[in-house]
Amino acid sequence: REPQILKLRALWHALADVGAVRVRDDSAMEAWCKKNQRGLSALRWAEPAQLQALIESLKQWASRTGADITV
Repeated sequence: REPQILKLRALWHALADVGAVRVRDDSAMEAWCKKNQRGLSALRWAEPAQLQALIESLKQWASRTGADITV
């Protein structure tokens, strides 16, 4: 799970770099994750499939905004 959370963070920061996300910190990222993954109370409780769905959502968002997500 830790690599997936690190990937989420990297994507979140890439979105912040292009201005798609106003608040770069982890608490904002976690709030977005909880909003976009029903039933998720905290990232530390997320299942790998939930984390992967969040990663894919952020990748799509990054693609629409032109964020650099090459790692």
